[in-house]
Amino acid sequence: MKNIYEFTGNYDDDYFINENNMSGMHWELLTGCYHQGECDDDTKAASPSFDIKDYEAAMAHLIEWGIEEERFIDSDGGRDESAILEYYLWVIAGDISERENESEGE
Repeated sequence: MKNIYEFTGNYDDDYFINENNMSGMHWELLTGCYHQGECDDDTKAASPSFDIKDYEAAMAHLIEWGIEEERFIDSDGGRDESAILEYYLWVIAGDISERENESEGE
């Protein structure tokens, strides 16, 4: 059985995760999802180690942040959970990076 870290999908809860909430492997994968340059390959590689309990809530958050809803629709017109997960990883990793940069500046 794979070791998968599950986000709630509620951004207000997931925003506050830190390295104490998950294994070191998960933390490394997650924080590697946000950096200068293209992050697509990193989020795709990390995604098998993560899941989201509430994909609808996660998608609503991503749309609220300005990501086009069309990016989360698969070729059959259904919800593309892979795309939602990858974008969610990227956003959460970006928030972590921002918090770390702010704390370094204090």
